[in-house]
Amino acid sequence: ITDGLKPGMALCFQGVVPENAKEFEVNLQTGPSNDQDKALHFKPCIGQKVTLNSFRNGKWESEDSASVEPFTSGAPFTMFFAINTEGYEVFVNGVKHCMFKHRIPVEKVSTLNIGGDAIPYVGTIPEGIKPDMAVCFQGTVPADSDQYVLLYYGDDVALHFNPRIGQKVTLNSFRNGKWESEESASAEPFTKGAPFTMFFTINTEGYEVFVNGVKHCMFKHRIPVEKVSTLNINGDVSLNMIGYINVS
Repeated sequence: ITDGLKPGMALCFQGVVPENAKEFEVNLQTGPSNDQDKALHFKPCIGQKVTLNSFRNGKWESEDSASVEPFTSGAPFTMFFAINTEGYEVFVNGVKHCMFKHRIPVEKVSTLNIGGDAIPYVGTIPEGIKPDMAVCFQGTVPADSDQYVLLYYGDDVALHFNPRIGQKVTLNSFRNGKWESEESASAEPFTKGAPFTMFFTINTEGYEVFVNGVKHCMFKHRIPVEKVSTLNINGDVSLNMIGYINVS
């Protein structure tokens, strides 16, 4: 977490609970490994309850709980963690959900960890995409990752970008109920456990993909860009930033 946490900040999440989800968790912790202290462990168990706890000196502390009602299988959600002097106030879909009082000083929190059956991203692209735009992603390939998928689509899929870690990146389109001819590129820039920055630049010819500042591949337009309305991300990837910029 850049510059750490402090009162007056908030963390915002948008995601979807998959249809077959059982649980997911959000952890605010003092370091990147799973055995680090956790200032906040927020875990919706779908159909049961949300558990909240802290983990310190190798032990779980006293558990709190809240309603899991705002988290429904197949449904999108927006969630804010507002940090104040008392603790973490959690808002789900614009409504205050719960409060978890500080047990570990916020200045010790350095890492956000999300796991479990979430959080694939499906989002409307503001005003659609057009030539001279770029979409920027910053994230990390988890150490146990096999693959992940980025999809730009309307009714069809204009670009299917699928890094298969240690093998290849496949690129394709999906139209009229059928996958079209597959292309491939190197998966070398995507390494398990490593961060990456990726730009998809849209020009009149197609999608130019840059990974860590180096041109990676080009996928020529098969479906008009004006038909593209949605970005879908799923699979084994952790993203901390998605942005749309004008590159003209």
